[in-house]
Order: sequence, then structure tokens, then C-alpha cells
Amino acid sequence: MNFNKILLYILTLFLAGMMIYGSISKFQKPFSTPDQVTEKATQYIDQDKPNIATLVLYVGSMRQTGYAWLLVGLAELLFGILLIIPKTRLIGSLGLLPITLNILLFHIFLEQEEIKELVLAIGLFVTNGIIVFQLAKQKNFLLVN
Repeated sequence: MNFNKILLYILTLFLAGMMIYGSISKFQKPFSTPDQVTEKATQYIDQDKPNIATLVLYVGSMRQTGYAWLLVGLAELLFGILLIIPKTRLIGSLGLLPITLNILLFHIFLEQEEIKELVLAIGLFVTNGIIVFQLAKQKNFLLVN
């Protein structure tokens, strides 16, 4: 195996592991009631932290729908598993592109003060882009030489 294949394999395992780990946490935590979400957001507004209040309302509203938060978790789990399987790796990485883009934009616009998480989000999106580019180049049907 050459260096590029080993690097691609490591990046694939990193991205798949992060997506599977993130998806499992979405199924474990109990959902808050709408009153609890509103109260928590109000507390952050009172403390003059509107960005954190927006974050609480965003995630809380996805959880309150009863399906949106679970759907994101299911998509992360499914595409993470597809990423591990060599024959479905390109499908998994293409399916994860909008998810990793959303994670990146979430951290850029709602959690600017969390530098470590922003760097991780950038790493996930760049890793996903590298995987898609390398696999599509190998398959030679998405990119033209």
C-alpha cells in the first residue's frame, strides 16, 4: 500500500468514527420540554449571551419536532457505516457532505467562541472533501481528467 491509500483509509476511519459517535449521542439524551428550552434561552439572553441563546433554541427546536434531531442522527449513523464499507464508501462520503457542511456552518455562526470545536468542524468538512475527491478520482465518473 502506498502512502495515499493509507492516509485515505485513516481519514475515512476518522470521519466514520466521528459521525457514528455523534449519531449515537443524539439517541441517548432525553429531550427537554419546550418550557425548559425557552427558560434556558431566556437565562442566556439575560446574561447578555444571545449567541448561546440562539444555539439553545436551534438545537431545542430540532429536538422538539420529535423527528428532525433523530433524522440527523440516523443519517449520520447510516452514512458513517456506509463510509466504512469499501464498496459504499463514495456513497457514504457524498451523503455526509451536506451534514459536515451544516456542522461547519453551525460552528461558524453559532459557536464562534468554541475554537476547538470549530477546528474539529473544519477538519471534518475538509476530510470529507478529500475523501470525496480521492474516491471520485479513482472511480473516474464524477470528475473529468
